[in-house]
Amino acid sequence: MTCGAVATLLAATGVNGVLAHWVASRRREFGVRLALGADRSRVMRSVVFETVRITAVGVAIALPLAWAGTVAARTAALGLAPVGAGVTASIAAFAFVVAIIASLAPALRASRVDPARLLQTE
Repeated sequence: MTCGAVATLLAATGVNGVLAHWVASRRREFGVRLALGADRSRVMRSVVFETVRITAVGVAIALPLAWAGTVAARTAALGLAPVGAGVTASIAAFAFVVAIIASLAPALRASRVDPARLLQTE
């Protein structure tokens, strides 16, 4: 397994863990939404859209830092080839895909909250 694959797996696991905690902490909110008539698909979409929003912020912060790191590495080590914009764009798109796939299980968990049971315990 290459270093990139291990890093991707670790990133997906981290995103999944953070989103699972976020969904668990907002369980009551999702239950109220479902009790008031929201569709389960709408709850899932809200979790996935929140993931996309957070990932967009992360990519917007990471791209300039990655560019600066690439420039610094090229000046420090002569002979490094410059990384093209296409490679950078494909890495950003891959980060989005990984984040969306990692958010599907917590989104499904959020949509399966039983509002009746949740409201009875309150």
